[in-house]
Amino acid sequence: MRSNSTLAPSIAIAVSGAIWGVYWIPIRQLNDIGVTASWASLITIGLTSIVFVFLFARQFIKTGRIPWHVLITGLLTGMCIIFYAVSLVLTEVIKTVLLFYLTPVWSTILDRVVFKEQISPYRIVAVISGISGLAVILGVAEGIPKISNLGDLLALLSGIFWAFAMIRVRNNNKAAVWEQVGAFYIGGTIFAAVFIFLPVEPNAVTPSLPTLHEALFWLIIFIAAYLPSMYLMFWGAQRLPPARVGILMMTEIVFGVTSAALLSGEPFGLKEMIGIVLILSAAIIDVSDRYSTTRSANLQD
Repeated sequence: MRSNSTLAPSIAIAVSGAIWGVYWIPIRQLNDIGVTASWASLITIGLTSIVFVFLFARQFIKTGRIPWHVLITGLLTGMCIIFYAVSLVLTEVIKTVLLFYLTPVWSTILDRVVFKEQISPYRIVAVISGISGLAVILGVAEGIPKISNLGDLLALLSGIFWAFAMIRVRNNNKAAVWEQVGAFYIGGTIFAAVFIFLPVEPNAVTPSLPTLHEALFWLIIFIAAYLPSMYLMFWGAQRLPPARVGILMMTEIVFGVTSAALLSGEPFGLKEMIGIVLILSAAIIDVSDRYSTTRSANLQD
């Protein structure tokens, strides 16, 4: 019975990760047409967020309650997705995926600094492995690793703030799924609107009607694929231990790296392979340690 009860949410998380792994494809396609990542996000996320604004307003009228904690978390996750989307057109896809997925490193540091948790030797090894992967991806062979462009920086910041946002989600796991997803979309809309006015993306002009007509297919794909994927992620995360969620979300790395290597035409060699192994190892060590700690605590109870 237990395995059956966790099968559906496990599949939901894995599918969500796989969908986000190929997030770069519509972003790159729209950018090539003339709709930059920030404009694509503003149009698609913004249209969807209108529905959630209405739902939040109706909830406030009925109950007088405004879920500020969820909305603040939504600002964080929304900011992360805009950073991530823009980084996909400013740097290599593989670098974006791997720099973002250093979240075990940042989660460990935040757990120690914010929550004063004791850090196990396994998580220290995970941090070392993750930072080593970061150094390899950023080019340790050329000397001191450094952020080479704005895309790298945005991907790195996206992962850092995502780790912080997930801690907030973990501490407020009683929120409704639609509230979490809605806050994410509202936050994403706000930061997408900010980014269209910043001199960040090349050729960042307001798309014309003919350009939007040409981009319509990919805009529809954007909305149709990623709204359900957010529901799958939050719905599954509420029903599974965090360790299992972490493992299942690794489909994002697998699909992201594989699709980029096959379709993007970007360099993929020994450096990228070593970085993938080190960062995946960090994630596996981290979630395995969390699982064993949780299991030991349950056995003692």
